[in-house]
Amino acid sequence: MDARNTTFAAGPIAQAYPSASTTVPNGTFTKIPLNAVEYDTDSSIDTANGRFKPNKAGYYRISSSIAFPMTGPGGMTLSLHLAKNGGTIKTHAELINYNSSFNQTITINTIVHMNGTTDHLEIYATQNSGSSANVAGGSSSSWFSAEYLRN
Repeated sequence: MDARNTTFAAGPIAQAYPSASTTVPNGTFTKIPLNAVEYDTDSSIDTANGRFKPNKAGYYRISSSIAFPMTGPGGMTLSLHLAKNGGTIKTHAELINYNSSFNQTITINTIVHMNGTTDHLEIYATQNSGSSANVAGGSSSSWFSAEYLRN
């Protein structure tokens, strides 16, 4: 295969993020709303429901990252979940075992097939710090992106 002669299908791309911080109660599966759009070439971001719902069927490269601003002791697990049609399909969890002040970032990268009509993706967070924690809002801290690859 000669990569110089390979063509790729043009298709939708989208990037969205939570416009404000989201409080994640201890031990609670919490939706991170995709309610602000950075770009969306095919109106695939449903800001009213905070999710990605593409209009074109096919495989999409999905990337998502959330930031938990941390202070105080470690000894907790922070998780990012990617859900398709309400069911988790990918999870990335980080065990935090140190005491510091920083933004702990958790990322998921995967490829997902979408039917272009009813399928939708959402992101959720969980944590077990013993109290509530926040997922940072804003496009530079927490985000979701989708890139159409092929049908």
